Amino acid sequence: MNIESELKLINQKICHMFDLVQSACEKAFNYYLSNDKYDPELVIDDDEINEAERQIESLCMQILLRERLFASDMRIVTASLKLVEDLERIGDQAY
Repeated sequence: MNIESELKLINQKICHMFDLVQSACEKAFNYYLSNDKYDPELVIDDDEINEAERQIESLCMQILLRERLFASDMRIVTASLKLVEDLERIGDQAY
């Protein structure tokens, strides 16, 4: 797989992770607005978010270890690492 394909895959996985985090935040907000003490449908499971973070970090690290990147690609990979860390933290805070 070439670097462009790998960066595209990382982007797709980040978009999926963002969707998971957005859904978790929406569920948390709905739970906050509900008058119910406990609603099982609003319980947030962050295992999928955590797994997405691990997969993206793994892909980024593989690229960093294997490729000789141009500065622009290096910035994309390192920004991706920072972004998934922040997204995972937001997902955790949705609890």
